[in-house]
Amino acid sequence: MRRLVRDDVRRKTGALSQIEAIRNDTALLHVLHRVKVGYYAEKELSDLLHDVRATSPEVHGKPGEEADLLRRELIAFLCLSMTLEDVFNERLDEDRVRSAADDSHGQCLFDILVSARSALGTNTELAWRLTSEARSAWGLDSWDNEAEWHGPFGVQPSPTL
Repeated sequence: MRRLVRDDVRRKTGALSQIEAIRNDTALLHVLHRVKVGYYAEKELSDLLHDVRATSPEVHGKPGEEADLLRRELIAFLCLSMTLEDVFNERLDEDRVRSAADDSHGQCLFDILVSARSALGTNTELAWRLTSEARSAWGLDSWDNEAEWHGPFGVQPSPTL
């Protein structure tokens, strides 16, 4: 699964680097270039997430609204990708699958991940909130262990959607 997720990250970052708004955002473009050349290949996705967040307009000046929206989309995408790596690994045994598939208390956890992936194309904040909900349900640390960060949108995710 890790290989599939990483291939998806390389495709997404490669496509983003071709968008004009990103080409004018040198700090973010540099991080995307580092993905292309394999800098993050053996690193955790949280390292890449941290570096993308460090390119924010507050840190480097405002490159433009479109670049900021694309950065937020990338952050949500990376959070979901990180979650997929954290869920679909050697610790995913039959008991965890059975528990995650149980929808007696609402949507099953696998469906939440699918919904988060679908939301990436339409509503970035919803994708982030669904990913946050899934991470919490799986007992995973939020984002890159930065407790003071309330998501890429400056808001705390709602406990129920």
